[in-house]
This record gives sequence, C-alpha cells and structure tokens, in this order.
Amino acid sequence: MRSGSRLTSVRVGVDGEHEDNPLKPVQPRRVNRISPLSPVVSPAVPLGRGLVLIAIGVLILDQLAIQGLVTPVVVTSGSMFPTLRGPHWKSRCPRCGREVLWDATLGEKRTTLLRAVCPACGKRWAEVEPGESVAAPPVDQDSGDRILVFRGLVRPMRRWDLVAIRQRNIPGLVVKRVVGLPGERLSGRNGVLYRDGVPLRRPVEVQWEMARVLERCNSDDGQGLVLSAQGIDKDSAEWLFSRRLTTFCPYHPAVDQEERPCTNVLWSISLARIDPGAVFSICAGFGDHRIEVTCSVGDDPSVDWQVFAGEKGLVTQGKRMFRRAFPQQIVISSVDRRWLLLMDGTCLLADDWDDGVLPGAVPVALRLHVNQGKIRLRDMSVCWVMPYPDGVVAPAGDGFVLLGDDPHISLDSRQGGRRWRREDVVGVVRPLRLARGGLPP
Repeated sequence: MRSGSRLTSVRVGVDGEHEDNPLKPVQPRRVNRISPLSPVVSPAVPLGRGLVLIAIGVLILDQLAIQGLVTPVVVTSGSMFPTLRGPHWKSRCPRCGREVLWDATLGEKRTTLLRAVCPACGKRWAEVEPGESVAAPPVDQDSGDRILVFRGLVRPMRRWDLVAIRQRNIPGLVVKRVVGLPGERLSGRNGVLYRDGVPLRRPVEVQWEMARVLERCNSDDGQGLVLSAQGIDKDSAEWLFSRRLTTFCPYHPAVDQEERPCTNVLWSISLARIDPGAVFSICAGFGDHRIEVTCSVGDDPSVDWQVFAGEKGLVTQGKRMFRRAFPQQIVISSVDRRWLLLMDGTCLLADDWDDGVLPGAVPVALRLHVNQGKIRLRDMSVCWVMPYPDGVVAPAGDGFVLLGDDPHISLDSRQGGRRWRREDVVGVVRPLRLARGGLPP
C-alpha cells in the first residue's frame, strides 16, 4: 500500500445510497412485524359501521324526504294535464296506433272509452269499424305521475311556478300553477291571459311544459326523415300537416266541453344533416295569418322570415346571417296569439297579433319544403297547447292567483276569484316524469 493513502469506508444507507462519512453509524432497516399479541380486526366491525351509517341515513331521509324539506307525492287529479297526469287509462288507437290516455277519476271506464278521442287522427273510439275495435290493444290502468314537493321555499314564488297547496274540503295536496301576483287583476280573452289589461303570454319553456304531442315524425331505422328537392332518390320534397284544432281535451272525454277554435301550436324541427347549398322553406299559418321562413345553407348561412296578417298583408320581415354552422333546432310557436321563431334556443322573432279574429273553420296548416339539395331530420313534432278560458279569472287583491293547466275540471282562482296566501303554499313542485321524448324543454 502506498504511503499517504487514506482508507475510506463506504457504507450503504437505509435508502440504498452511498455514504462517505465513516463515522456515521449505519441505521438498521426497520422491519414491520405483526406481534402475536396484536389485536386482529374482525370483518364484522366494518359491516357494523356500515349498518350504523345506513341507519343514520334512513333517519335523515325520513326527516327530510318524508316529514321535512322534500315530500314525494303521487298526483291524484287530472286538472294539470298534460303537465301532470292523474290516474288514467291507457291504450292505443285501433286506427293509427297512437297512444290514447284518458282520465280514470271521472266517469265509468266503458263510457269514457267510447267517448275517448285519439289526439293524432281525431277519431273517437265509438267511430271505429268493428274489425278495428277487435284489433285494438287492451286497456291498462296506470297511477298518477310522481312529483317532489320542496317545502320551505328558498326563494320567493315566481309566475309560472308549479306549487302544492292545501285546499279546503280536499284531502292531501293540490298542484296548481302561479299565474298572478298580489295586486294584479287577471282575465282571459281570445285564449290569452291579461294582467291589468296587458297580454300576459307564456314563455316558450312553459309552453313546452303544457304541450301535448299531435304528430311526431322520425324514421323506423333511426336515421330520421329525409326530404330532397324534386323528390330525388324517391324521397319526398315536402311534408304537410293540416288539421282543425279546438279546445277539446281528450284526457277528459266524460266531461261536457264547449269546443272553441284553437290556434296554439308548437312546431319543432331537429336537423341531423344538411347538404351544402341546401335551401328549404317553412310555412305555418291559419288562413291568411301565417309565417314563412326560408333557410339557406352555404358559404353564408342565413334565414329570412316574413309574417302576414289577414287583410294587412305583410306586417314584418327580417333576416339573420350565421357566422358559424347553420342551427340544428328550429321552433315556431303561435301560442297565445304570438308568432315566435327560435333557432338553437335564440329567439329571432316575436310578433303579436291581438287584433283580428280568426274564423273557426280554418285548419292549422304546416309545410316544410326542400327547394334545393337534401336535408335529414332527426326528429320533428307538432304539439298543441291549451288556451286560457275567457272571462275574469281574479280581481285585484292580496295573495297569489293559481290556475290548473286544464281548465275543464280545475278548481282554481276562477271560482269566486279566490287567491292563496303564502302560508297556504306547501312548496314548489318538481315532476319526476322524464322529459317528453327529447322534445325541447
């Protein structure tokens, strides 16, 4: 060994790293061992804890959902149809196959069945041929819709809210819609609700809540309805719908109803695919009252619209350019004597037509025509919305004005102009029934 050399011991630490300090002692690696005297946790302990947590959760749910903040309720009346359904019979029309519902709380089953009317083809069951009635599906009875009542309102009641109230001489909870606030005078004329003489028209979201489907189009293969110009590839160039609408509610065929003309229509078009450069037109109207919409899809997508009102002729027109892709959802509404044009939820047009009375014999006419190219529809639906009854609903006063969505059997503020105080309202209602098959909310 050379003189002056220095011996250095290299040690390995606990983490496997080299340590150059010869004086630092090496720490022995700790090994965790289970002592024979250590307690062994039994599998029953976690199970017991889980059962305790479940019991606590059940107690909390009982206090909140049964007796406290949230109350589940089953609807027992048909006064809120079609927003909420009470106990009802259900079958399918032997002529067109569409679903037919009618109230099971009023009238005897056979009598109401004979008076039941299909919402699609408009035929009564009593008018079908003997062979068709034999082939009709059986009649099933279903319970009412399930709803949640949120007690202890966290915000002030607003117009168009659904609320649960306690009504004299009626057991349980009753659901109504808030239409008037304290101090307002409510009345109806030509199917429109007026607040202190000013039209009070329903927002489109409320219209969808109260909508009943009359017609719905989609293909059996799930690819959607195809329309092409000049009927190319055996596809039709246009789709037509024509029907005279009245205030008759088929959900209550046992109730004597006075039918009046109705022009409340919601028309929804959902586009799946549009050929570049396609041009198609949409027209909805009642005689000389109509709206015409022309949609152009190309380098500069755009939509043009014109509104006609009887002898006045053209009353308004407009155009909108789209910087991006063409909208996929088009909605036209004539509810409450107001034309609405919405695209992807954006309102492009709101035109009122208070003056002028439409003749009762004029049917609803809807037309979708492809002028150039081809379009594919994901879904298309035509819905009907119940108009409000004419006459004084409630004079000015304290409290809230409540109405049922179906005025034929609803006991509400129209009876003596009754108003409800805040103390009479149990809570806000949220239906548990699923959305209407993908229709816009």
